[in-house]
Amino acid sequence: MILKIMTPDQVKSATDQELFDRISSDGLKLDDWKPNPSWLYIGAVDDKDNVMGFFMLHPENDNTLYVHINFKSEYRNHAKEAAKTFLDHCKKNLESEKQKLTAKIPVIYPEVYHFAKGLGFEDEGLCKKSIMKDGRLVDQHIIGLQRKDI
Repeated sequence: MILKIMTPDQVKSATDQELFDRISSDGLKLDDWKPNPSWLYIGAVDDKDNVMGFFMLHPENDNTLYVHINFKSEYRNHAKEAAKTFLDHCKKNLESEKQKLTAKIPVIYPEVYHFAKGLGFEDEGLCKKSIMKDGRLVDQHIIGLQRKDI
């Protein structure tokens, strides 16, 4: 498994309906989705050049990056190894002012929350009724990981 920079078009083509339904709010359709061109996309690619998943990064402020970790269902058994590789890369290669990663995880995905906690992310709060999923507003866990703790 290696990490590769991806374009927004590559990210869109690597996103299937199941993954899109998990990462988007209700009302947005995969066909209409345009990955943000100002975000950084890093793919986790297997030895046959198949994109197993990808990491989306965008600034929250000068010191904090918001991260989304997205893996197709058939490759989720590789997500932990890829995430550890990605975090190690971040610790070694991000600009010095980047000191923290944060994420929000809808409470309807407890397996994702526990996955992130297993990587060292810590609870930082709850963003109440903040994303529409399955026709209802649900809470999101706010989690963070300081660079020094990677």
